[in-house]
Amino acid sequence: MIYWNVKCPYCHAKIANGTGNTQIPNIWIPYVRCNLCGKLSKTGGREYITIPVEERIRFKDNVDNANDIRKSLDRTNNEEYVSFLLKNGYKIYPITDADKRAFHTVIFDRFINVKPSAFATQSLYDVGIFIEESRLDKNTGGIKKEILEKNQKEYNRNLTIQKRSIGIGWAVGILGVILFGSINPDSYLFLIGIMLGFGSAFLVAHLMEKHYEKEDAENDPTNILQQKINDCKQLLSRIGINFFIENYQLVKKLPSLDAIDTIQNNLPYEEKKARVQAMKEIFQKRLEELALSRIIDYNADATTPENLEKAKGLLAEIKKIKGNN
Repeated sequence: MIYWNVKCPYCHAKIANGTGNTQIPNIWIPYVRCNLCGKLSKTGGREYITIPVEERIRFKDNVDNANDIRKSLDRTNNEEYVSFLLKNGYKIYPITDADKRAFHTVIFDRFINVKPSAFATQSLYDVGIFIEESRLDKNTGGIKKEILEKNQKEYNRNLTIQKRSIGIGWAVGILGVILFGSINPDSYLFLIGIMLGFGSAFLVAHLMEKHYEKEDAENDPTNILQQKINDCKQLLSRIGINFFIENYQLVKKLPSLDAIDTIQNNLPYEEKKARVQAMKEIFQKRLEELALSRIIDYNADATTPENLEKAKGLLAEIKKIKGNN
């Protein structure tokens, strides 16, 4: 048996130690966080549950490996830990029958359902965090700032929800007990107050979670882009692609009423007014680049070759101005 230990390469503090047939267990934490300086360092190990099945079955079936696998599963099976991995885009490979056959000494059934393990009491910072190389900050050796900020924000939100729901629950519960208990002190009416307290706590927590979910959805760059695309498509359908390209410069420079009077075509006044107003909305929302891009990429067949070239020129001009700024 070989005695091994892991020291932090930055501050040289002892992080972990043990005995085994190898210097570091084959199945261990890929990165470990130092409790002293807080930086991550590589261990050379891998989390068992993140290793594909075809690689797992090549591990030699022995007591040491079985123990390492059990420890890895205990840690990774922590519900909070699994949730963290999934939220940050890590793939977790399921336990399969192939695993059971290859490692008959490990009780895999206890790890199939993602539930908190009795042995997984360590926090993420204590055990280190399984994390891909691309998610590490090369300058500090720690997790990238944006990941930490995102998780800290979520933690603060959950803490706020918990405090407010418990506080309101207690306030409503105590008030309910006093009010209903005063009706008939010898009855069990005070239990209604307790139930109201529990109910209000759950209701507040639910409403706050929904509020934060809506806020996140509104601030999600993907949702914001999709909303812009939807607005753009709707406005272009009201304007008309050829009308938009032919009168682009005119409507952009002139006030709405002047633009309506200047545009020469056979459309009724109210129709021209509606189209110009929709164009002004595109400029106000700064959707002109997106509108021109969509016309070129998706609606080229709906316009003339001359207008298509004009749209490409307008788009190139916008990009040139952006590049100079």
